[in-house]
Amino acid sequence: MMNIEVQHPMKELSALPPEAVIFGVSTAMQEIRATVEKICGVREPILIQGESGSGKETLARIIHRHYPGEEKPFFKIAAPRRRGGLLEDLASRSAQLPPYAGDGMDSADTDFAGTLLFRGVSDFRLSAQRELMELLQEDLSSAGRPSLDGCGNFRVICTSTAPLEQEVEAGNFLREVFLCLNVIRLHVPPLRERRADIPALVSYLFELYNRKFGALAHEPSMELVDFLQHWDWKGNIRELANVIKRYAILDSGEAIIAEMAANESNPFPFSGSAGGTLSLKQFSRRATQELERKIILRTLRDHQWNRRQAARALNISYRSMLYKAKEAGVPSKRLQSGEVHVGLIKD
Repeated sequence: MMNIEVQHPMKELSALPPEAVIFGVSTAMQEIRATVEKICGVREPILIQGESGSGKETLARIIHRHYPGEEKPFFKIAAPRRRGGLLEDLASRSAQLPPYAGDGMDSADTDFAGTLLFRGVSDFRLSAQRELMELLQEDLSSAGRPSLDGCGNFRVICTSTAPLEQEVEAGNFLREVFLCLNVIRLHVPPLRERRADIPALVSYLFELYNRKFGALAHEPSMELVDFLQHWDWKGNIRELANVIKRYAILDSGEAIIAEMAANESNPFPFSGSAGGTLSLKQFSRRATQELERKIILRTLRDHQWNRRQAARALNISYRSMLYKAKEAGVPSKRLQSGEVHVGLIKD
């Protein structure tokens, strides 16, 4: 059977963070916000791509909240576990809809009757991809499709962790399905590319979990927030949320920093000062500096050592980039010539 979850939209969507937190202040997320405002009433399917944990489903729920609205049903559909039957399964599960979903609905109504969120479409079998294409190409209110019990037209949103263009080239995803989806496409950037948004996320998550656990943890210190802002966040917002959960329980920024810095995937090449032990405060400061150095070098490398492009990617001024590149040990002459000694890159 299909893994279909039907939830009362008001219960789910009311728990969404404020949009000021979701979209933050970074340029990339502000551009997404502007796009969302333009596409909410458009009838074309929407494709949302991004790394795992980056907030694709949250963005889909924001679109649903804007239009068709919280009072309409929200279907969350994962990859099929068996061959075929995508449309039939949707029809068979329509009985799970709350009574209000079909009240007063006319199949000819131009309003969306709800949202179908197809999660991880790159994981769909080829047979399910073909059925998805059939669904995308037909009016969901047409008499030729399996009935969804008078629910009328549905907005279709698809998410994918894997870039579908690469999946098409690899032969894992049907090109014709990708073309159907490639009308309105959003890319949610990973957290490491929107570091300016981290302080607001930390503040929101801290208040959320502090209340949830009935904890009395102190407000995260600037030192901790600065450290978190320079972390790589391979697990994106999901990983950040788990860290803040632990902080709300432990109420110790130094313990969180020491735990993260000791992580094998993010080793730091120092353990103590020449004259004795290294305090956790000194350790966290050095850890933050080391993380920043790695981020600067990686960003410069990703942008072919173009300092202006790297500055824009990190949402800092060009002058700050020059200073931080010098701190990271990148010779200015080699930056200007587009070259850098490979020994500088240790990550």
